[in-house]
This record gives sequence, C-alpha cells and structure tokens, in this order.
Amino acid sequence: GVRVVVNHRYWGLVHQSDGLEGTRRRMQTAQRFAPPFGVAWECGLRAFPVESIPSMLALHRAAADLD
Repeated sequence: GVRVVVNHRYWGLVHQSDGLEGTRRRMQTAQRFAPPFGVAWECGLRAFPVESIPSMLALHRAAADLD
C-alpha cells in the first residue's frame, strides 16, 4: 500500500530582539521558500529570564495571528 507521511515544520521565527516586525519578515521569507509551516520561538524559553516570559508569550501569540 501507499504510505503517507505528513511533515509539519515549525521554524524559530519569533525573536524578542526585533519583535513582531522582524517575525513578520521572517514569516514572509519562510512562506516563499518552505510553506506550509508553523511558528516557534528562536530557542527554548529556558534560555530567558522568567520575568520576560509573559511578554514573550504575548509576542508569540501575536505572531501566530499573522497571516
């Protein structure tokens, strides 16, 4: 029989250093070269101070809402 493999890619496109605008630019580039994809943080949240997590999650949520 035929075996179907579904591959979901999540790229580390969300960066706190340049916020939503930088994320949008990276998403536009990914859309040209590697669709479809999901967005992820640039690296694990463990690498950042605990107090920065709420703003990071808000940025990630906003990025997920971009088309």
